[in-house]
Amino acid sequence: MTGIPVSVGKNIPPLSVAFTSGSGMDRNFSRETEAYSVYGQVTSNLSDRLRVIADVRYTDEDQDAVGQAFPLTFPTFNTFEPLRVPRSTAGHDPEYLFRQKRSDDSVDPSVKFQYELGDSTMTYLSYAEGSKSRGMKANDSKLGAQLLQKSGDSTYLQKYVGV
Repeated sequence: MTGIPVSVGKNIPPLSVAFTSGSGMDRNFSRETEAYSVYGQVTSNLSDRLRVIADVRYTDEDQDAVGQAFPLTFPTFNTFEPLRVPRSTAGHDPEYLFRQKRSDDSVDPSVKFQYELGDSTMTYLSYAEGSKSRGMKANDSKLGAQLLQKSGDSTYLQKYVGV
């Protein structure tokens, strides 16, 4: 995982701004994903009544994401006319712009044993593994505050931000 904080700011205006107009955060997240997967299955009849089915899926996924958030005020309390403010309002998260890339791959095997007890009854035993690609840090609403708190921690920045 790599990510680069492009900008982040921690500014708290006077409390009078927070109480004299409505306020909020405009948070945007976009992601592009490219994924490829290959699947194969084999069935082997061990006897007239017993068979084993084995399968495997390989998946490779690349993701690019951009997360951005900035504070807004609604001076007329009209939700259709927000104003972007150059500083955070009290009680809201800091502004940030964050870019991130991630690559995941996985191998998910499965095996099933089927046994026919009679002409109309079958029993089976199954084992399977599954996987899910990881989430993107750029979609974390608390990212701005996390980056500010960890700005001096090079271990954190290397692990989670990639710098």
